[in-house]
Amino acid sequence: MHVTGLITEYNPFHNGHLFHIRRAREVAGADFLIVLMSGSFVQRGAPAIFDKYSRARAALLCGADVVAEMPVTFSTASAREFASYGIALFTALGAVDSICFGSECGEIGPLFQTARLLAQEPEGFKEALGNALRQGKTYPEARAAALSSFLPGSDLLSTPNNILGIEYCQAVLRQNSPLSCLTIKREGSGYHDSSISGTLGSALAVRSALEEQVPAPHLASLVPPCTMESIKKDVPVFLNDFSSLLNYRLLTEKQPEQYAELKPELASRIRKLSPSPASFDERIKELKSRQFTYTGISRYLPADREGGCLSRRLGRILRF
Repeated sequence: MHVTGLITEYNPFHNGHLFHIRRAREVAGADFLIVLMSGSFVQRGAPAIFDKYSRARAALLCGADVVAEMPVTFSTASAREFASYGIALFTALGAVDSICFGSECGEIGPLFQTARLLAQEPEGFKEALGNALRQGKTYPEARAAALSSFLPGSDLLSTPNNILGIEYCQAVLRQNSPLSCLTIKREGSGYHDSSISGTLGSALAVRSALEEQVPAPHLASLVPPCTMESIKKDVPVFLNDFSSLLNYRLLTEKQPEQYAELKPELASRIRKLSPSPASFDERIKELKSRQFTYTGISRYLPADREGGCLSRRLGRILRF
């Protein structure tokens, strides 16, 4: 019996996810598919556009056998911790023998080669990384530049699904996990493509259309019927819906460094924010710098004090 794990967000569930489920079952020869899905908040720190129950229901109706929730401590963490938790959980279950993820590359060999390089960090790579950082690049930009100089022609760290796939491979190596890694080439629109075209659009395209109040029928080609039900009857949630709450917290909180692993430098920037009302998105842009990326800040701002104290022992949530 073969059991394959999928680590997902489904924000929202669209035809690309349906394609992934079907292809994962074929490629892995899986008898069962277990999905580990982000709950109410996703990895970029934003609220999920629809509730976790309707998204889990969509996955089950479209071919998943089990859907489990990833704890918010990890679903809103960095790509490294997001991937580490998923691998640790599937390893600890003892029933999963492989994971399958989408990537722009579509080949597992180059992803594992890059994962090993990043894990070993040879001197040449560290030197190239340091040079890029001194040139003023952000850490993700510097890491991509260092990889390109160390492995000429490699642009694997320039696309989001490849980056996350490499993190899965690194997690398998770090944890000495017996899981085998499989990847499926991403089809259709790119991760950051917000255009509505074809049948395999991105989750961003669906979210952007909903935020712009595009009529539901225009999205019918991008999502399965179960997601269309949510689009028609549920109220979508967006980051800026929390702007008033954030403004209140920023005005009343005297010790922002108490919040989930908030770095002192960012806490200092938060204290200097203008007291004038601003949207959540505007607040993130005010705080953004070379040191702190937009996505990184968006993960910090929704956090609470308890979030930083939650146990990070991996793989102890479920056990079959």
